[in-house]
Amino acid sequence: MRSQRLIGLLVSFVVVLIVGACSTDEDVALESALPTIDTGSVSRPPVDSVNPSRQAARLEDFDQAAHIQDIRDMFSRLYQMTDFPDVEVVRVVWPEDFPHHWQQCMLEAGWNVSIGFDGGLTVPADLVPDQQSAYLIDDFLCTASIGQDFSVIGSFGDVQIRALFDYYVNTLVPCLEVQGFSQGEVPSWQAFRESWVYDEQAGTYFAGLGSWAPYDFVPLVDENNLPTMTDEEWVALNAACPQSPPFHVLWPVEP
Repeated sequence: MRSQRLIGLLVSFVVVLIVGACSTDEDVALESALPTIDTGSVSRPPVDSVNPSRQAARLEDFDQAAHIQDIRDMFSRLYQMTDFPDVEVVRVVWPEDFPHHWQQCMLEAGWNVSIGFDGGLTVPADLVPDQQSAYLIDDFLCTASIGQDFSVIGSFGDVQIRALFDYYVNTLVPCLEVQGFSQGEVPSWQAFRESWVYDEQAGTYFAGLGSWAPYDFVPLVDENNLPTMTDEEWVALNAACPQSPPFHVLWPVEP
């Protein structure tokens, strides 16, 4: 699904990640198709062959039992799985690195999965009903074996708003202009900062209704309400000019 304001939902996205480590497009495709999954004693530990791009929490400091239980609860809720194979956490990564590690694990298990431009995880296009149970077993094993370190991600505050503004001005605007989308007048830092609204209950800032985002100047429909680009062109544009910076830019840490 297309979205022009991914960053406006970033904080909510982080919360979703914490609750469900990999609740993705596959949920809709599989939730209704699998009333009950019995995994028996199947155990297929994933191969630890991916080098993390950055150092997250140490494995020995990670609450592995709580993480695995969270993943069991998620798969039980989404897919009605009742019996789960034994699994151990083999690595801990930052949330933005999870899709890459999950994909690598699933590819090693024999599943041709892919990652969307927005980090969404996609089931194999050729997955048939007879393979769904085996697929979910491997999905569970890969998901549970990869811990996610959320300690670096805090509330969305002044540091994140400034990092977002700098990314917009220095990276995203020039990128979109090269692609043929003029941005017009770029607001000042002060005007951009003042457009963000603080939610006392959530303890974080959210983009206000008038907050500027470069993708607002990318028209999705023309004067006749017809699409201005195909889905493939939209994906290519987002891949060339990501709507938001990576997590480690918004929440910088010491290397």
